[in-house]
Amino acid sequence: MPKMDLSGMPLRATIFSFVSMFAAIATSSVVASEQVNEQVAIRDCGHCPELIILPPGYVEKNAAETDDVHGESAVSPNRVAMPAFAVGRYEVTLDEWNWCVDVGACTPLPKNRYDTTGQHPATNMTWFQANEYVQWLSETTGKNYRLPTGAEWEFAARAGRRTEHSWGDGPVEAACAHANYDDISYKSRLSDKAFAKHYANCDDGFIYTAPVGSLKPNDFGLYDTSGNVWEWTQDCWIYKNASKIDPGGGSENQECEKAAIRGGSFRIGLPALSPARLAGRFRDFGNIDIGFRIARDP
Repeated sequence: MPKMDLSGMPLRATIFSFVSMFAAIATSSVVASEQVNEQVAIRDCGHCPELIILPPGYVEKNAAETDDVHGESAVSPNRVAMPAFAVGRYEVTLDEWNWCVDVGACTPLPKNRYDTTGQHPATNMTWFQANEYVQWLSETTGKNYRLPTGAEWEFAARAGRRTEHSWGDGPVEAACAHANYDDISYKSRLSDKAFAKHYANCDDGFIYTAPVGSLKPNDFGLYDTSGNVWEWTQDCWIYKNASKIDPGGGSENQECEKAAIRGGSFRIGLPALSPARLAGRFRDFGNIDIGFRIARDP
């Protein structure tokens, strides 16, 4: 099976065959209807984020599962059809956000002292501000940009795998090769705190956020779908009532207080990095470990 090209050249993202059983806490699976051959990252404009076009497929979930980082039970349809769509190769960077600011379409973000270059993920934006950015991309390119739905996000993050994590069931060192999360580097700033003992015994090389694409991609050629920063999605997140979330279509509910975030961050442990896990934040909230990835209709 061909390996992923990590050099930035045209990507061959091959979907691995299914494993024989689910991992303990990942009760969702993803199936793509065809291989993704010789995928080349594309841009719709000079300042637009790079995109990978994913094949059609589906996300399949058990009738009842616990997939929320707060332990809430989510009930969803067994299968969510997934038409082809495009998704950001990386999380939106600070440079990409600032281009939107420069033309007056986005508001400047609160300064994050941990972002050292424009290639770090943009953080501290609210859900509403993230939507302002994708609206600007849509108006600039004439294409339909948006935040991904939860089902689209999980489909993209899993890249055809049914394992707990998108890199498979390898040793903990494999996690640090693919994800920036609370490892030995992060522990270095927590040595005087009681919860430092819960860090992972491997080193991804970053204390805070990493420049996008610093670690290995998944089998679709997407980077940082695990760790680095949480990513906003379209979906509502409703505490103790997660069954009202539409896993296929996002949320049009203007009364929705919280939106679902996915992927975990540099500040959180390995279980939250599973593509099946989600958390919720108020839509008018921003933080140093929350960013987003774009989606676009094909």
